[in-house]
Amino acid sequence: ADDIREDLQNRIRQADGIIMCTPEYNGCFSYVLMAVIENLGYPSALDGKPISMLGVASGRIGAVKSLEHLRLVCGHLGALVLPWPISIEEIHKKISPTSVDEKTEELIRSVPKGMVEYLKKFS
Repeated sequence: ADDIREDLQNRIRQADGIIMCTPEYNGCFSYVLMAVIENLGYPSALDGKPISMLGVASGRIGAVKSLEHLRLVCGHLGALVLPWPISIEEIHKKISPTSVDEKTEELIRSVPKGMVEYLKKFS
C-alpha cells in the first residue's frame, strides 16, 4: 500500500495539471476521490497544482454542490482551482454505453482543453 501511495504522490507531483471528475453523491463528491486526496501526503501533492473540475449528477441542478465541496478541499490543500468548473445535470439522459449527447460531449471535452490553454498561458 505504501508503494502505491508513493507512486500516486509522485505522479501528481510530476503532472503539470490535474483534472478531477466526480459524480455527485448526496450533495458531495465521491468517497473514492476523497480517498485519493487523503493519500496525497502532507503537504499535499496538490499544493500549487492547477486543477480543473468536472461533475455529473442525475438531478436538474447538476453537480454544483459536489464541485463547491471539492473546490474548498483542494483550495485548502494549496491547489490552484481553475475557474468555471463543468457541471452536467441529468447525466443519465445524456450519455449511454453507445452514445453521448453532442452538447454534453462538447462540455466534457472543454475540461482538458481549458487546462491546456491555462498551461500554455501560465506555465
